[in-house]
Amino acid sequence: MTHVTAVFSDLHANGRALRAAVADARTRGFDRVIVLGDLLTYGLDRDEVLDTVATLQDAHSATVITGNHDQLYLDLADDQRAYYETLPAWLRETADHTLARLDVKAFRQRFAWQWSTTEGPWFLSHANPFGDGDWRYLYNARDALDAARALAARASIGGIFGHTHRRYSMAFERDELARGEIAPDAARDVDLSRGVDEGQDRVFVVNPGSVGQPRHKDRASTYLRMIRAAGRVTIEHVAVDYDAEAHVRALRESSMSESTREKLCSFFEGAR
Repeated sequence: MTHVTAVFSDLHANGRALRAAVADARTRGFDRVIVLGDLLTYGLDRDEVLDTVATLQDAHSATVITGNHDQLYLDLADDQRAYYETLPAWLRETADHTLARLDVKAFRQRFAWQWSTTEGPWFLSHANPFGDGDWRYLYNARDALDAARALAARASIGGIFGHTHRRYSMAFERDELARGEIAPDAARDVDLSRGVDEGQDRVFVVNPGSVGQPRHKDRASTYLRMIRAAGRVTIEHVAVDYDAEAHVRALRESSMSESTREKLCSFFEGAR
């Protein structure tokens, strides 16, 4: 039996991108939806993104994972400002812009927030497998090796994590995990779109990329399709086309300061 899971991560209030991603996923078909967190901040389409995720939750039983930008508002709902105060000024400004238009108590209650979930032998959370509320980034192979070791301790074949806004698929051999060292000549990037056996002696660390604010070098908004059947898994990064220029125009026309607007728009330079 074939089971298809659509994974959307780092939406960041970009309604145009999320609309395109969900439409593409519906056209291709899915059995399950997982949203890997960070629904808001950076973008302006607060209501559309929240309504879309709520529809996925209500109509498709989507699993909604808590990201650091979700926890930010959940904390502020309890007047906890410690994380907020660590943010750079431009990021606090976009958070303030979001917060001024957000009912944080309704935000808390609208979704069945979870820290993590599983899909067969795969573990999924917003940032990493290290524990609830741990926001360490998995930027490179060294970071991912530590994650792979934690996944192996969970008896997981792999993990899917967002947070960095950069898509990748990495594989680690079991002997690397035992040594805690990376073989310098090992091929780290793997193509999972052709399918691999879930029983093989490797551990995978995968990032779907970001729907709402991609920071990969090609600036492509992507979501992930996981297809599991008969002990094999295929993982595809699906790029979606949308009007990124309209998103940037809206950011430039917002009431935020010029420096913050320029910072937000810079992430979309070269966007498809």
